[in-house]
Amino acid sequence: MHLEIGAVKWTENGFAATGYIPEIRDPVKVSGTVEPDALGYAREMVVHYRTDTNGRHYEYVLRYGYDTNAGLSFLPSSIESFWINGTDQIKLADFALISIKASPVALSPSLFNPHKVLSSNAMPVVFYRKGAWYMTNALGHLAPIPTPLTGSRMLSARDGLARNQLYYAIVLLSTVAAFSTIRRINKQNKRQTLESILI
Repeated sequence: MHLEIGAVKWTENGFAATGYIPEIRDPVKVSGTVEPDALGYAREMVVHYRTDTNGRHYEYVLRYGYDTNAGLSFLPSSIESFWINGTDQIKLADFALISIKASPVALSPSLFNPHKVLSSNAMPVVFYRKGAWYMTNALGHLAPIPTPLTGSRMLSARDGLARNQLYYAIVLLSTVAAFSTIRRINKQNKRQTLESILI
């Protein structure tokens, strides 16, 4: 799943964007909301994904905790990720932010490219397309994996995807970007309020 820089459009606590899945060239509509806690920090983010080609819909929930200060007070110390499957919430990940520091200078976007991490760690990447699972073969082409998505094998394939570190890296980067945007908007609103009071 790929979103261009600046693709996310915010309306109060809601956001929307159109991205795509490069491996299958399928456009995806992304929308969601961020719910604040009593202090105005994000408590929960609900994200909906809908593919254009077949209209499939996926829903995820991210929950944030602020038990400790990881270095920036507006960033959570814990993030839990859930996949919504009907009425069930299936936990995919549980992050604990120990420490985070901002760079004094702007960093190159290439530093946040997850493909470098994937290639250096030799992690397998699995693609889903037209009802089947694929991996890249030695020639660089997608080759089907002979695992039908039924019964316990469906659960096994889902569990395998849940461990996909690319997904976790994207969730973490998206969360940090969302929090930075919310903090900047809150600062602008406070500044405008203060200026209107002083005038």
